[in-house]
Amino acid sequence: AALREADAVFTAQLATRDREGGDRSARLAELERSLTAAQAAIATLQRESADKDRRVAALEGSLRDAETSIAFLRVANLKLVTLASAGPQPPDARAHVFCDMDRHMWRVVATGLMPVKPGRAFELWYILPDDRKIAAGMLAVDDHGDADQVFTLPPGLDVAVAAVTDEPMGGVQVPTGEIHLAGKMK
Repeated sequence: AALREADAVFTAQLATRDREGGDRSARLAELERSLTAAQAAIATLQRESADKDRRVAALEGSLRDAETSIAFLRVANLKLVTLASAGPQPPDARAHVFCDMDRHMWRVVATGLMPVKPGRAFELWYILPDDRKIAAGMLAVDDHGDADQVFTLPPGLDVAVAAVTDEPMGGVQVPTGEIHLAGKMK
């Protein structure tokens, strides 16, 4: 009888242990599911945060550009020149050149430009009264045919005409391409 009683107690203890072990396994499985869900939520939040950081950076860049544009328009000695369509460009292609005569800076705002051939890019030129041509730099035009860029004019340079040509990527020291935009500065 004592043996049966000990066997019953032992069997009950085993059953309790098995029940508790099952409960632990269920709790552990639930915790693992919760952890997986939390990790997925964290990953989603990190992606959303990175997206917002990119949008904020883009907006900050747009704000800086707008502030620069406004500052350019506030200068006391501002001259506005329009570069008209030429060569292969459509008639509505143009660029407005805002010339800060005191700081020797030009802000070139172009619109409606058709893309150039592969391997070529737009380059701005200062053309002097004696017909010498000085490379101002590459004009970065976006996929919509627009550009907004600042160029620094060497002091004392008397520019008679400004022109935009298509040149090999990286630019050249002497224009070789077709004229796309041009305008007299005086």
